[in-house]
Amino acid sequence: MKRCGLFSVVFICSVFTTEVCVFGATAKCEVSGELKKWHDVTLTFTGPDTSEDAQPNPFRDYRLTVTFAKGQKRYVVGGYYAADGDAAQTSAKAGNKWRVHFVPDEAGQWSYTASFRTGSDVAIARNSQAGSAAAFDGATGTLEIIPSDKTGRDHRAKGLLRYVGKRYLQFAGSGEYFLKGGADSPENFLGYADFDDTFDSGELKRKGEAAGAEFIHHYRPHGKDWRPGDPTWKDGKGKGMIGALNYLLYFGYKWAHNDLNCEDWRSRDHLWDLTRYALDFFGEHLPFTQMAHHDELTALPDDYCFARPGEIYAVYYPGGSITSLDLGDNSATFTVQWYNPRTGGPLKTGVMPAITGPGSPVIGSPPNSTDKDWVALIKLK
Repeated sequence: MKRCGLFSVVFICSVFTTEVCVFGATAKCEVSGELKKWHDVTLTFTGPDTSEDAQPNPFRDYRLTVTFAKGQKRYVVGGYYAADGDAAQTSAKAGNKWRVHFVPDEAGQWSYTASFRTGSDVAIARNSQAGSAAAFDGATGTLEIIPSDKTGRDHRAKGLLRYVGKRYLQFAGSGEYFLKGGADSPENFLGYADFDDTFDSGELKRKGEAAGAEFIHHYRPHGKDWRPGDPTWKDGKGKGMIGALNYLLYFGYKWAHNDLNCEDWRSRDHLWDLTRYALDFFGEHLPFTQMAHHDELTALPDDYCFARPGEIYAVYYPGGSITSLDLGDNSATFTVQWYNPRTGGPLKTGVMPAITGPGSPVIGSPPNSTDKDWVALIKLK
């Protein structure tokens, strides 16, 4: 089956709950975020006052890890230097804040213990005891996590995506499998003018690659896609990028506006619709995690077959031809219905409502527009 892609990305900034745990004489950590299952919980520690270009270097010569535990579960999460803790608004390059993010996968009480070490290149050392303990090392606390209140397409209603040894990633909470239909581009998405110290890379003219005079992004056409309540920084910066994320599309470098310098993603609007129709079909009609490509089962060289042989087949027709399906020795009857990948919508009945094996019966024609592409859904009756 042909595959095309669309990957929806959602950035959510939220600080709804704040707790403070105090340890030692002056050090403290702040817990922020929604204390809910599958939501981002942020711990910000007060530690050494330093800067991005200081020596010892805060990114190489310090290491923050926090161990989160509940029952038999134990997760060790790495942290980072966060300047003054509000650099998105202040552009600070110095400060004494050190931060870690955690997404709890279970409601109830979690405990945490911080490890904070310093030493030459300790950040990349394999030994957990490398360097020496510093500042808030050994700080502990607890988090009271409640169930998520999210529903629908919000991924926090489903849990983290995890690799489970199969072809598709699975949501850890709901058990649903994730079908990716989406953009792996643009790779310079974060080359954005509203970020501090971000500059254009200049004109590119390499043969066979993306070309253009400007590659730093502004996404001005997508300012109208920003919605009240969406995040911004520095008195309204970021609306173009957040609006673009609200309208994320897929495209490649061979279009008139290539993926590296395209500013208005509505130029790919129709492809967004087509991808949604494809995802709807897979999600509503196919046990896709149990299926695989079987192009050898159909007669035409330019059609595509995705199947669980003997039970269900999805055959994509590019249009204008009639194909047959090899059912082997199976003498059962199979229903034949049609899906319009150009408009989506309900399944329709074509010329032949059913076929019967054994052998390779002709599937028949779609209900109309036989010169256009269709998908035949063939299921064991």
